[in-house]
Amino acid sequence: MQLLTQRAATERLRSLGIGPRQARQVLDAGLAGEPLRTSAALLFDSERVEDLMRRPVLSWAEVDEVCPSGLLVARRSAHQLQDAWTLPLYARLEISRVAQADGQLPMVATTGGFVTDGAGIVDTHGEGTARGRRDTCRLDLVEPTSWFRSFHERRLPTGPGRPWRFHGAAFA
Repeated sequence: MQLLTQRAATERLRSLGIGPRQARQVLDAGLAGEPLRTSAALLFDSERVEDLMRRPVLSWAEVDEVCPSGLLVARRSAHQLQDAWTLPLYARLEISRVAQADGQLPMVATTGGFVTDGAGIVDTHGEGTARGRRDTCRLDLVEPTSWFRSFHERRLPTGPGRPWRFHGAAFA
């Protein structure tokens, strides 16, 4: 087994076009496996890093085919999907509209563009106002249906941005 330092693993991931902070988040999330911790460095299995880098990119055209009513891309770890969200009212209304029309709005969690989890949103529930500008809410989530197979162990070309984004004709 060949080992890479965290710095070297970060540089390998950056070759995919991922920023340095996002590359570190990918490693910190364990997507390339648990590092070997030494007194001087974190060491990653180079094969695990390479396997991660080989994950195919899912194009937005493919996303449109699989999720024709839209998709919510969350730049959150999978375990944070149940946490409160700060979403403007228009976003909550659109989520509810699509979920009511189609039964659920597909959502994927990503770290550095790597898909880590998926869920279907069936409703939103307001909790109050954060910073006096936006409503905080919780999302009612269910297990993803067959659409998630297309996202499993894939990457999305999300680029930098806010913690969430909509994709699809319903949100244009």
